[in-house]
Amino acid sequence: MAAPTDVVSVAARGIMPTRAWDLLAGRVLRVYSSMDRFTGHRGPRGPRTEDRGVAGRPPAGYSPCGTTDRGRGAMTTSIVLIHAIRSSRTMWQGQVRRLREHGYRVIAPDLPGHGLRRGETFSLHGALETIDEAVAACEEPPLLVGLSLGGYMTLHWAAQNPQRLAAVVAADCTIVPGPASVRLYGLWMSMKDWMPGDTDSRVARAFARRHTRKAARRYYGGGRARGVVPTVVRTIGALDLLADVASIEVPITFVNGEHDPFRRHEAQFLEASRDGKLVVLHDAGHIANLSRPKRFAKVLRRAAGPRSSPSRVRAGMGDGARA
Repeated sequence: MAAPTDVVSVAARGIMPTRAWDLLAGRVLRVYSSMDRFTGHRGPRGPRTEDRGVAGRPPAGYSPCGTTDRGRGAMTTSIVLIHAIRSSRTMWQGQVRRLREHGYRVIAPDLPGHGLRRGETFSLHGALETIDEAVAACEEPPLLVGLSLGGYMTLHWAAQNPQRLAAVVAADCTIVPGPASVRLYGLWMSMKDWMPGDTDSRVARAFARRHTRKAARRYYGGGRARGVVPTVVRTIGALDLLADVASIEVPITFVNGEHDPFRRHEAQFLEASRDGKLVVLHDAGHIANLSRPKRFAKVLRRAAGPRSSPSRVRAGMGDGARA
């Protein structure tokens, strides 16, 4: 077997396809090399009880998608949506349209280094400032929603601002990364940025195969953010995520796709929360809002509280901080 350095040199010359590197990363190094490797659903299959808790038992607070759970909603008409890494506010277009049709006011900003702000450098301060501005633009304490990177930033901001939110939804972010895995993942993702064949069009096509072309257009609609991974993984690795969760006073809904590898510590997140609930979307992957857009929107409406008389509002991404 070739030494790791020899494999790297071969891949760098473009001889080894990047999909072979995806396989190596997923099965040997036990990290996931790119979002398109694990974001999609895997086709029809029944629910697996072993995914829902220890020894096949659902963790306390577990709820499959579709449970009514009426009465828990925070009763707010304002919702702020924070996107995932390398994506932008465009990934929320489906939820924005559906939520506005039900009378909610929605803000979906771009984080630094992403979307219309790709010329900026990502930083924890900049990300928290973006959330702060979006929340401040709401007429009332909003439901704050984040997915993946956005979920981590949402939990950290919510822990520092206990009086400014009605509720929190943290999606696809229930894993506590160790220092070694953070460094390895960051190195791997950075290497893929300069590997031959890892083009924006190939990544978009792979994403479309796992989802749909529409989902790929939405995820990369604001452009594919490059150069942000090293800073992002260092930032997340330095956070005390469980302590953040324990500090949040408002209700938290954790949402995970059934096949999301970031589900690993969901029971710990649920246990750390004061008022937490776990929803698992059947047959969904890491980017659950694109795997199951309608179901995801229903979870958000439930967390925000029902609207008795929906008003039809033109769907768009216009009224957002840092739009």
